Formats: sequence, structure tokens, C-alpha cells
Amino acid sequence: MGVTGTGENGVCLLGEAFGAAEARRGAPFQGPAGACLGRMLGMLGEPRERFLVTNVCWHQPPHNRDPFPEEIEADRPLWEPLLGWPEIKVIVPLGNVPLETVLPGVKGILDQRGYWYWSPVFDKWIMPTVHPAFLLRGNANWTGVWISDIQ
Repeated sequence: MGVTGTGENGVCLLGEAFGAAEARRGAPFQGPAGACLGRMLGMLGEPRERFLVTNVCWHQPPHNRDPFPEEIEADRPLWEPLLGWPEIKVIVPLGNVPLETVLPGVKGILDQRGYWYWSPVFDKWIMPTVHPAFLLRGNANWTGVWISDIQ
């Protein structure tokens, strides 16, 4: 199953694809990036379980590469209905791949993060931010930015 959490706080955190830990457990954000995600949500005093957490690709692409558009499209029937849950008010794409998936033509997470977008396709607000794995790759100075985006 490619989803965790209830979405009761109205927020969907939308990641990219499964890594090795996620593929083993069948759920998103189970590896180091997931641990980082949990710590940062904890800093906000917001339990991870209150968020709907999913990915645009529900399997691990070979060699942990970015998923190809056709892989995302093949999994769209799995994740897209989740974004339509009435309790979800805001979709937070975590990184470039989910950003470009929910806002076609919008590119560059570092330039787009922190800005609100309205999606008539999903009838939801979109607030892009960086992926937790970005923070783990020597960009810990972005932690405060990430927390601000999520708040």
C-alpha cells in the first residue's frame, strides 16, 4: 500500500517514488528521508499520522533513478484519487518530480518552494517544498525553510 496517515489535518505530503526501504515495507517515506520527515514534523508538534503521505510512483525505479513519466502515469490511478479526499485542502509536493506532476510546466523546486498555487485540476492549494532527502544531502541549512513551508 503506497499511503500512510489519515489526512485529518488537511495536508497531503506528496513524494516521488519508493526507495529500497519503502519497497520492502510497501509504504512511503520509510528510510532515512522518512526518519527526517518524522523528526521535522515532530518539531512542528504535528504527528506524521495526521498527514496523508503518498508518492506519485508506487514502486522503486531501477537504480533509484527518477521515475519516468510513463511510470508516474501508470500509477496515477493509485495516488490521484487520494488527492481528491474532501478533507485534503493542501497538497505539498516534496521535490521536483511531484511538483512537475501536479503542476505541469512548473519547474525548479528551489525557485517554486514556498509559493502558493491553485490547482483547478485537483481543486486544491499546492505548496511546494524540498524533499527531506535534499536536507540529508548536505543541505541541513534548508531545514528552517522546510519547516516554514509546512507551517
